[in-house]
Amino acid sequence: MLRKAVCFMAAAMIVIGNVPHVSAQDSLESMVQLSEEFYTLTKTEDWTEARNTLWKLTHTFSRHNWKDTDLSVEGLHALSDALIQAKRALTKANPDGHEILMHGIRVRLGFDALENREQPLWHRYYSTLKQDVSQLKDAVPTEDKTEIQQSLDRLYAHYHLIQPALYVSRTPEVIERVDALFTYMGEQIHDVTVNRQQLQQAVEQWEKLIPSLFYGTDAEVLAVGQLPEYSIHLTTWLLAVLIGGVLTYVVWRKAQGEQVIRL
Repeated sequence: MLRKAVCFMAAAMIVIGNVPHVSAQDSLESMVQLSEEFYTLTKTEDWTEARNTLWKLTHTFSRHNWKDTDLSVEGLHALSDALIQAKRALTKANPDGHEILMHGIRVRLGFDALENREQPLWHRYYSTLKQDVSQLKDAVPTEDKTEIQQSLDRLYAHYHLIQPALYVSRTPEVIERVDALFTYMGEQIHDVTVNRQQLQQAVEQWEKLIPSLFYGTDAEVLAVGQLPEYSIHLTTWLLAVLIGGVLTYVVWRKAQGEQVIRL
């Protein structure tokens, strides 16, 4: 009986020893390869294989040891969200080919950024974003709200494609600064009028921001990514004038009241 138990344990150790160990690097390379396959399948609109490949990628992603990876919590969340959004698009009753392709690009760029730090694929969007900013710059002087909004939407759509990759490559503070600039620009496009001067300043910020965002350091991006201060200063000045006017009126009314009492 003891001999059988010893033989069984020895056999089990041999079997366990033969199970291939998947290293973190192998797992990372597998995810990058699967993301490329998924992107290719979204281009050919092979939804069945795309779903299967996405499932494999998601499974590998969930089992990967992220503790040894130089990736922020926000970066991990961005990749997870890209996978979830792609899955939702693929499970619709009537899949939208263009929408799925956009998710395929986001997934591909995001996971590629994990492995290729020096020459990531998302750098290929440098010229695209520069062209978008140039078109937005031409649209602002026209004060045509529709044209300006379309130009801004085009810029954001292309930025949205590289956003997961940015979260992988940059600090969360950098992404928050860029997102804040988009929010600021959107606020300058009102229902009736357009704040042209503020938008022009924001476009100038974008012209400075893009080279640093793609090829500079995080510190350089944060240095040039400050929001235009004109509107803040103007609002503060107007608020001060308003408050000053109210206080002056109150003092004047009080003085008038005291005069009436004396009479």
